[in-house]
Amino acid sequence: MLPITRTLVSSLALLFVAATAVPVTANALPVNVALHMFPKESQKAPKSVTFQILNKSETAFKVKVADTLYTLQPHAGQKITALAGAQVLAVSDSAKYHSGEVLITVSPSLAGETVTLD
Repeated sequence: MLPITRTLVSSLALLFVAATAVPVTANALPVNVALHMFPKESQKAPKSVTFQILNKSETAFKVKVADTLYTLQPHAGQKITALAGAQVLAVSDSAKYHSGEVLITVSPSLAGETVTLD
């Protein structure tokens, strides 16, 4: 076989192999996944949740949600909106709770609910 023919045949064979592999690799990893153009469900921003905290004790009680401080008056409630995953911390001591204690962790299931603190 002539050297030119051999080069031509080997080039065509290489081109054939490359052409059959391209559709497989093109569908293997979509561009939007490779470049993170569209976040997955787990990467979405946390949802805001609105709930109420009711202070049933005889004294005022302070709580902190994210960076916001709330004073709960005796026998009164306070509506709070926070991102899911935020923690409600006791800022003042009471008969049942100590300052810095995590009272609740905000979750979507709290939406519209009332949390009672004694």
